[in-house]
Amino acid sequence: MGKLTVILIGMCVLCGCEGRKNWGEEKWQGLEYPLTATSVNVDRIIFTESDLIFIDDYVIFENWDKDKYYSVFRISQDSLKFIGSFLTKGNGPFEVNASSIHFLNRDSVLMIVAYNPRGKSFVIPVNNLKNVFDFSAWSVVDYPYVESFAYNLLPVTDSTYLMQGFGDSDDLFTLLNTGSERVSSLGVRYPDSGNEVTCYNKSQIYSGDLRKRPSARQFVYSCSNSKFVEIFTLGDSTVSNRVRLFDRLPICTQRTDGTYKIVDHHESGYQLSVTDAFIYCADPKIDYSDREKSIKRNGYSPGYVKEVYLCDWNGNPVHKYLLDRPVCYIQPDTDDEWLYAFYLHPESFEPEMVRFKLPDIH
Repeated sequence: MGKLTVILIGMCVLCGCEGRKNWGEEKWQGLEYPLTATSVNVDRIIFTESDLIFIDDYVIFENWDKDKYYSVFRISQDSLKFIGSFLTKGNGPFEVNASSIHFLNRDSVLMIVAYNPRGKSFVIPVNNLKNVFDFSAWSVVDYPYVESFAYNLLPVTDSTYLMQGFGDSDDLFTLLNTGSERVSSLGVRYPDSGNEVTCYNKSQIYSGDLRKRPSARQFVYSCSNSKFVEIFTLGDSTVSNRVRLFDRLPICTQRTDGTYKIVDHHESGYQLSVTDAFIYCADPKIDYSDREKSIKRNGYSPGYVKEVYLCDWNGNPVHKYLLDRPVCYIQPDTDDEWLYAFYLHPESFEPEMVRFKLPDIH
């Protein structure tokens, strides 16, 4: 495997709350930039809010169409034109019960990771996008030797994956190679926050999100339970050049029954999206220790965001985007020209798609 650079981000942030230490957000002071949304006309009812995958002039996202998981739309200025849907729910050879979708643009393949018991992935060449509707163009990668506790698989190539899972290992990530049928340690341990808890509990505490840089073997990781994001570079079997962009670790205690409790720094992690130039870290601003108070303060539902921290792949702060409305599942297009997202209409309570014009910062 070629040199793999994984970017896990975690610098230090200013919460603005009295008595709390800076953990990275203060680096964006003075870099605020307001953004105003405009509507995107979608010629199909939006049933589901989900991650967006941009491929040339097309976008793919999870939007139930009868019994199909994913819908394909063609981008036409400020509109999306429906092309078709694919992937059926079930246990058949080309069906899934739950899945995630990823685009490896260097290989021009779309990969669907199925989280059926004893998982598998579909590899779809998208040099011709019609292949998503043609099972004969698909190939299936099975990995029945991977236990069902693998809850997060991110494709690096069509045969290697970064993997997070529940278990007794002290590894934050492992590397799955489907060619050799091996799961290898990368030497990336759980962060040392002074927590005396078991590795199994750590695997739940540090569950999170992984994203890949489109044209390089670089990645970003964000913890779901705290403001912790980190960057590192990965070779064939080792890591180096680790950089913390946001550095607020959850403080935990172990209960006598073997379970754990997060007693401080228990907050919603940053939601990640990436392009080849930038990393977007969206902040839901939810303190799990006082969730209802956070929701009342924010004025919008959990999972929605109005602040987005932008940095380059070296971790340098660029902008703090201030959105004019709460949105979810933000995703910039491949040229960082528009920031797309879903918005819940306050009167109809139906999801809509909007986009924000981004400043030219390349």
